[in-house]
Amino acid sequence: MTITKTSLGDIEGQIANGLHIFRGIPYAETTAGEWRFRRARPKQPWTSVRKALEPHAVAPQLQDVAYAMAGSSVEHLCNENCLELNVWTPGIEVATRPVMVYIHGGGYLYGSSHDEDYNGAALAKAGDVVVVTINYRLGIFGHLYLGAVGGKEFQDSGTLSLTDQIEALRWVKANIAAFGGDPDNVTIFGESCGGLSVSHLTASPLAQGLFQRMIAMSGAAAGRTEQIGIDITAAVMKQAKVKTVTELQTLSMKDLLALQAWALAELGMAEGTFIPVIGPSPALPEDPLELMAKGAGGDVDMMIGYTRDEMRYWEFYYPGLLEKPPAVVRKWASDLFGNAGPKVLDTYARIRPEEKPGELACSIIGDIIFGYMSDQQALRHARHNPRTWMYRVDWRTSMLEGRLGSPHACELPFVFDSFDIPWGKLVAENDTTERRALLAAFQGAFLAFARTGDPNHVGIPQWQPFEEKSRCAMVFDVNTECRTNPVKQELALWDEIIGPEKVSEAPRYFHFPVEESYPTGEAADETAKLSTA
Repeated sequence: MTITKTSLGDIEGQIANGLHIFRGIPYAETTAGEWRFRRARPKQPWTSVRKALEPHAVAPQLQDVAYAMAGSSVEHLCNENCLELNVWTPGIEVATRPVMVYIHGGGYLYGSSHDEDYNGAALAKAGDVVVVTINYRLGIFGHLYLGAVGGKEFQDSGTLSLTDQIEALRWVKANIAAFGGDPDNVTIFGESCGGLSVSHLTASPLAQGLFQRMIAMSGAAAGRTEQIGIDITAAVMKQAKVKTVTELQTLSMKDLLALQAWALAELGMAEGTFIPVIGPSPALPEDPLELMAKGAGGDVDMMIGYTRDEMRYWEFYYPGLLEKPPAVVRKWASDLFGNAGPKVLDTYARIRPEEKPGELACSIIGDIIFGYMSDQQALRHARHNPRTWMYRVDWRTSMLEGRLGSPHACELPFVFDSFDIPWGKLVAENDTTERRALLAAFQGAFLAFARTGDPNHVGIPQWQPFEEKSRCAMVFDVNTECRTNPVKQELALWDEIIGPEKVSEAPRYFHFPVEESYPTGEAADETAKLSTA
């Protein structure tokens, strides 16, 4: 047992394997009832010792195919009183350790800080750092924009995931010293929509000064316009047969999740059904890439990267995606790129001659959504801060007999050393010298960066900062090396087809050569299993 004193009251955790562990600490009040769709309120102090021995709640969410397959077991905890966090620390006596705050992924629809994928114990021990993981509102609860319907008091409703994260970071700033962490040496990091969140926080005026470094894993900044948010809300309210925010607030959590399932199935995700809305909220007043171009977050050290075969992950949602025949892929390219479709396919066939048509389609989408957008974000940031670093993970996993290559989220076990859980076992079935070397290289870079703002360490070659001329990137593979502009041909193509000035429109290319426009798994059916308490 271990007890520490915070600004809100005493907290009791446990000691295990040399770590002080606190789970399920509330950082904000409930968001249920009249507080649904509103900015979170800070948690009020308590008087007696509060136990933080286990998680209590996760954000309301639907069941997801990939998460279920990977062994996620937190669905039964879904509750609107979900804004809590976890802390792993080697000690609580001296407040000098770097702090690493992780923001989970899941497409702004799924996931939790309590998933075992993000257990911070191994990372905290490996680097003598304090690791924090946080919950935040998801889906319709976190991104249904109601400002046009409910007025100014609901202007934040389209960015509640972001304002929740900001509230959590305020808690960290005020309290992390009680857990042995340095409040002036905070790194935020996240993967997928967690990476997007990290990027948004870097640009957000409300988050300035709450952290010193950021790591965006497969998640450059992107959002949707206020008008799209208004249109989505109108469709949802019509489907629900309600006309006011108050009526939405009186619906059950299960009813709202059913509405979310309907919206995902009927409205599509080309421009993001439930992702942050740009404009109405002071948390994200402008396009985040434009804010970065103007210098927002310029004092924050940035590390950003992605994986070589990001979109092959979606084979879990669309079995057979990688085997799509040439005719289907040609039509897809024509639909998506118009007259430039043949040029796009021909270019990628030269760059990746070993790939089949379905694999090429995945490479194209991944290089737009993750590669090109990450490059453009890094370019904007590097003009204000030379401590900008780019990476790519090329190491091929064992997933589906190696057919997935290096897909989305495959780097997570190499950060958290989580190879003993279902997802980690999928990434690498066996404990090999190769796996251990990549773990040391990749995790070591994260820890070095969190400590100093420079990811270089003795386990990797010299990593040069990213800048416009060289576009250096560390490529993590069997033979990890720093390369000068390793995706020069791809970037040249997307500069021509999309263009730096329109990079914020890149998410509209998030379409696969399949009938459905976006994977929703079981959420595509209103009768799907709902993850309710």
